[in-house]
Amino acid sequence: MTTSAFQALADHVGIVAEYTDFHGHRVTTGRATQEALLAAFGITAKTEVEARRALDILTEDQAARVLPFCLEINAGQAHPLEITGNWTVTLETGDVRVLGSDPECLPPLPVGIHNLSRSCDGQTCWLLARPRVAPSLQSLTGQDKVWGAIGAIYALSSRRNAGLGDYRDLADAAGALGGHGAAFLGINPVHAMGVAADAGLISPYSPSHRGFANTWHIALDDLERFGGCNVPGTGTLPDGVVDYPASHIARAEAFEASWHVAKGLSLPKLVSFRDAGGTQLARFALFETLSETQGGDWRYWPAEFKDPDSPACRQFADQNADRIAYHIWLQWIAQTQVSEAQAAARANGMALGLYLDYAVGARPGGAETWMGGSSHLQGVSLGAPPDPVSSTGQTWGLAPLSPFGLRRTGYRAFAALLRGVMRQCGMIRIDHVLGFFRAFLIPETGAPGAYVRYPFEEMLAVVMIEAHKAGVLVVGEDLGLVPEGFRESLADRGIYGLDIAQFWMKSAQSNLPPDAFRAQAIAGFGTHDTPTLAGYITGADLANLHKLGLLDDVQLAQHRKARRPQPAVSVLQARDRLHDQLAASRAALVSVQLDDVTVEEMQQNLPGTVDQYPNWQKRHRIAVEDMSTHAELGAQAALMRAAGRSQAED
Repeated sequence: MTTSAFQALADHVGIVAEYTDFHGHRVTTGRATQEALLAAFGITAKTEVEARRALDILTEDQAARVLPFCLEINAGQAHPLEITGNWTVTLETGDVRVLGSDPECLPPLPVGIHNLSRSCDGQTCWLLARPRVAPSLQSLTGQDKVWGAIGAIYALSSRRNAGLGDYRDLADAAGALGGHGAAFLGINPVHAMGVAADAGLISPYSPSHRGFANTWHIALDDLERFGGCNVPGTGTLPDGVVDYPASHIARAEAFEASWHVAKGLSLPKLVSFRDAGGTQLARFALFETLSETQGGDWRYWPAEFKDPDSPACRQFADQNADRIAYHIWLQWIAQTQVSEAQAAARANGMALGLYLDYAVGARPGGAETWMGGSSHLQGVSLGAPPDPVSSTGQTWGLAPLSPFGLRRTGYRAFAALLRGVMRQCGMIRIDHVLGFFRAFLIPETGAPGAYVRYPFEEMLAVVMIEAHKAGVLVVGEDLGLVPEGFRESLADRGIYGLDIAQFWMKSAQSNLPPDAFRAQAIAGFGTHDTPTLAGYITGADLANLHKLGLLDDVQLAQHRKARRPQPAVSVLQARDRLHDQLAASRAALVSVQLDDVTVEEMQQNLPGTVDQYPNWQKRHRIAVEDMSTHAELGAQAALMRAAGRSQAED
């Protein structure tokens, strides 16, 4: 059968023609979806003639190239080439190496993203010089098996914070857990949320920019070190929910008062931070300043402000230099406090330290897309097709990176985002790493979503490059339905997987099979999106779903029956048995959720809900000051120590 020009064009840009859904049915990508996705790529094609013209332009451009836009190579090894002309390599550092005329190979290059260019016509090729594998647990720590804790920074309570868990709480919690022998402390993303974010927006997985830090968690009683005025907190009880509005008001008042003092002082470290941040930091601060008067979504700004390089933006920056300096000052404080939390973790015995999350995307109208230009697609959202979690599918309201834009610019924007997280931790979790292979994109036109292919090997190469430079262990969140060989590809590159115990358990009381977990993985009972251990065992999660109308009576009965096996044991006994099995498993890393230590029944986030459930608001029931002596936490640490996962002394 002859392929139409339109279909050939869709295939050329990576739009998948059909896929198999969760139930095994084949789903074909319709014409309306293809047109909308092509438009997101900047291609207008509604007829065969327009499609043929667009395809010809793309293929002719590709044929005219001596080399592809990007070339993945092994760092430290010569790489054969068959090219003509005079070529030079500009290293990531700015150093230039002249290859001369008609080079037969590339010389060994250091790890990094370099540029190969030909003098006669200016053609360039980005060189992704990656290490053989990403850093391993053994190479980073000298240990084969470790354990750590998982929590949420907003959920940390202390007798000194200002209503919301802060970076001082994070440092203190990491220090206490390090004393228990934990190698890492994992938390939700701490990406910048944006000063003008909608009041109801609290999900840390809907950031404005992933390369900058969230100022919501700045410790207010530490502002004097940054030229401001310390603001004593009233403390938070280790229970209940976070009052975000009250916290935001308290922080805004403290920041404004402190900046009034700080801006008149000589702060050499702030100047160094500003200079090191360069254009990107200045642009982020400009976005924050613009958003205070124009709103948090740049897509609705006046046309003259939609381009950060416009004359109007330059004029605005000149007229609002003081306010831009204010937002740079806030970033200096936030990033410094996160880095100090990592330093505290390592100083208190943590082999890895902070385990930070790299969210799958950023808000379409946030700073990242405004600054990123061609690196992002507009008019579409990341999401998921219909599955048991949502019968109608999920739209996450996050802007996808552009495969074309990434390759043409040498993945510089992507690398910068990774670098912004990796410089502050010892371990990073790539949320929904399947998106590096293919992403489900949903058009804003209302057309059904479809999968789009991404440059998997090249994106992984960039992750490996940045992880190597930062000395960070990488975990890919590889849950759900993944293509055959996908997990093996991650493992071959030194990237660890994520194994969840409750997906293996046939019932609430069942034992885990010996081969439940991979050796090159982090294993735990659940995640923030799944039932806690206590919720799973008691069925509290099912009762809540039924109460909210997300399970009917029949479904509730079926789920309860599946979880009621042989003789029941107490929740505490089940917790200890499960953690004992995790500790004895072959998984290199084991995680213990703070909410499971205290047998909390309600999970941090309930997918499929917005206002019906207190998502991202529940506090942990262990105060930070009590973590060092908390009996149940100590008991779980003892299980890990008995299995050889801890360096802490008895």
